[in-house]
Amino acid sequence: MVKLGADGVVLVQLLPPATSPASAALPSGAIVSRGTGAVRGIMVRHFPAEVISQEDIISVNGAGDTFLGAVLAGLAKVGVNGVHVEEIISRAQKAASLTLRSPESVSGRVVEVGWR
Repeated sequence: MVKLGADGVVLVQLLPPATSPASAALPSGAIVSRGTGAVRGIMVRHFPAEVISQEDIISVNGAGDTFLGAVLAGLAKVGVNGVHVEEIISRAQKAASLTLRSPESVSGRVVEVGWR
């Protein structure tokens, strides 16, 4: 994942050999480079950020750390609850946006997007 600040997040994934070559199996808007062997290809997707007005941003301190913490918490749930990467990124972006609106390094409202 590459954080782009106000422009969102770019996700780059290696596609394993078991990945279907049918384009219908891939998310819409994905850019895919196909390969053979151990890596079936590379997929690149963009996840736009929520638009936040400058007046609503109190501090940028901790927004990236909040995003990363939410991603790690989500990744810990992947095998447990069948969580998908789209949900992980969505929740992480929401958590970061709450921190942008907070004077604290991590918004106390981050629990609202938490993993249960």
